Amino acid sequence: TIINVGNSIGTIRNRTRLLERIIILTIRLTLAERGGIFLSNSTGQAELVASRNLDPSAIDKKTFTDNFSIIENVIASNHGVLIERSQPEKDQLLESLGLSWIICSPISLHSRVLGVFYLDSAHPQRGFKEKGLALIEAIGTQVAIALDNAQAYEEIAFLRDRLENESRF
Repeated sequence: TIINVGNSIGTIRNRTRLLERIIILTIRLTLAERGGIFLSNSTGQAELVASRNLDPSAIDKKTFTDNFSIIENVIASNHGVLIERSQPEKDQLLESLGLSWIICSPISLHSRVLGVFYLDSAHPQRGFKEKGLALIEAIGTQVAIALDNAQAYEEIAFLRDRLENESRF
């Protein structure tokens, strides 16, 4: 699966397709039940742009407030977090959310946070340890580079089309 992540990052130029593929592969890799990629929009707010088993309409509801708080903290700090049941200070939070673990990791390029991975699961046997968080952080860096490349590719295609249209006149 990690090979598939690398191949996808290197070959998919369309931003939407890239993010959808990456979240699918990341969920497989971590054995998460649900997950999403949140990118910072033009106003700096985290916006869900790709997900699996995470209902976009639930993001605006009170039931996702604590989860969204974690997402915002990771964006602000540029540091990933692994929250699991073995952390007594986090047990109450996880229990209230009906989860066994949460991973939230930045997608950043040159110290600029573009967004985050958010992954969680209610199954304790599917917990992901510290090495897993480091792996997701590394994937996040690669995704940030791929997003930057996809944006550059889209801009070049736009400029090429514009130049072709102008040269016709």
